[in-house]
Amino acid sequence: MIGNPKPKKKTKKSKAIPKKIVKAVFERDGNVCQKCGCFTAGLNNSMLPSTHCHHVIKKSQGGKDTVDNLITVCWSCHTKEHN
Repeated sequence: MIGNPKPKKKTKKSKAIPKKIVKAVFERDGNVCQKCGCFTAGLNNSMLPSTHCHHVIKKSQGGKDTVDNLITVCWSCHTKEHN
């Protein structure tokens, strides 16, 4: 077969959470991890934001990008949630 022997897998691209929703979640939670309670304002050593928005109900399970379905979590807790 000439050309690409393996067709590319179609991947579902997730849309970014609207900035106004993210801002409201961060303001509500005050940059405090809602899992472990650590305060993580500013940037971490890798210059990435040290808190993340995390879906309480996963999008794959019907969760929405709403303030009520998002919490702030630190990088460590976010990694644990997805592993």
